[in-house]
Amino acid sequence: SQQIGSFAEMAGDKPAQKPLASRAYFDATTVQTGMSSFSATLPTRVTLDSAREPSRFPILTEDFDARFWSEVVAAEQEKGFLKTETSNAFDLPLISGQAQVFIDGTLTSRVSVPYALPGDELELSLGVDDFIIVKRKEILRETEDAGIIDKTTVLKRAYSVEVTNFHPMAHEVKVFERFPISRNEKIEVKRKLPNASSVEIEEDTGVFFWKESLNAKQTKDYKVEFEVVHPREWNLDGQI
Repeated sequence: SQQIGSFAEMAGDKPAQKPLASRAYFDATTVQTGMSSFSATLPTRVTLDSAREPSRFPILTEDFDARFWSEVVAAEQEKGFLKTETSNAFDLPLISGQAQVFIDGTLTSRVSVPYALPGDELELSLGVDDFIIVKRKEILRETEDAGIIDKTTVLKRAYSVEVTNFHPMAHEVKVFERFPISRNEKIEVKRKLPNASSVEIEEDTGVFFWKESLNAKQTKDYKVEFEVVHPREWNLDGQI
């Protein structure tokens, strides 16, 4: 597992002007809990600047064990989205609100944190992952007429999804794609690739994904292929 420090630190609109307090400072902070509330008492007085903008200062800090991965939706974005799964390591509830996300000491995004009791699991989106690069190409686009009695048109489509991990270490990715879904009995969708046994397909949406760990600088190519068969008098070529 990896750790992300001060992961649930609530943030105002104004960035911190001073470095985070020492561990001894946080250890000296006393916390009292009641049936429906809690309070924290700081070990020293806090001086606030006179300003129109809100100020913030640290109260508690904790390291959360977390698992990281990136999700790819190649049809919409040429980069991945970094996500994490963790749990509330504080002995207090997390109040829902905005949090700042720092990765390697750099502010990368702001996220909404839901209310979470101690030990509750959290899944959060951490913004665009610039180290996961995606290229999606159409490699087959053909239209054929078929059938002698039942005259039909067959639309053949295939796509290549190339994903490269530019992280300096192995990194897990989930690559999302989808097959078309027919809502008409006269339209048939034939799924060619990937094999139905290698992915789990949501029948209502046609969405599926590959999941694996890519080594540093590794590139993996995924293939999607399908055919759509429909009555010849219908024109669906521009819709698929």
